[in-house]
Amino acid sequence: MRAKRWQIHLLVLVAYTLFALALTWPLVVHFGSHVPGDGADDPPLTWNLWWVQYALLHLGENPFDGSYMFYPLGINLAFYTLTVLNGLLSIPLQATVGLIPASNLLLLSSFVLSGYGAFLLASYCLSRAPEPFQPPPSPLVRQRSKVNGAGDASKHVRIEPSIPQAHPVWTNPLLGPHPDGPDPGQKPSQPTTGGRLFRREPP
Repeated sequence: MRAKRWQIHLLVLVAYTLFALALTWPLVVHFGSHVPGDGADDPPLTWNLWWVQYALLHLGENPFDGSYMFYPLGINLAFYTLTVLNGLLSIPLQATVGLIPASNLLLLSSFVLSGYGAFLLASYCLSRAPEPFQPPPSPLVRQRSKVNGAGDASKHVRIEPSIPQAHPVWTNPLLGPHPDGPDPGQKPSQPTTGGRLFRREPP
């Protein structure tokens, strides 16, 4: 019997949750008392969560105005990595489970939701692939060379890197096809996850 769509998504979320717990082990057995790290960035990042909620809810002031540091002068935290968004997300968590568990929950959720987002993107792209999907040889960087004509290959080899974090092929399917279509002077290259890459051939 074919699994329902929501069951597949639930299974993916559970799988990524287990992967996140395995990746951060033994954090799960010290969830309420420890944060992962080497002691360099993790204490300031945890302090960020506390400071954002304390400045907003208890002091009623801008969290970028660090009045509790370098007292009585204070300090401007505009150029400090304050992670305000994480601080805002942690406010209800701090009120219910405390600061340390809130920090750990945000960390684990970032792993789980990042993996789930990659799953959704891959599902979207594969469902709209114009022809059978051919995965690149590397999950991070794919390089393809082409020799144009005969002669010394070193003079004609062209390397085309494709990095998932930066290449527009990952975002083009979300924007839909261009109203004017591809440039007539371009030829489609090998299909990739997001559809096709186009490159202009030399005359």
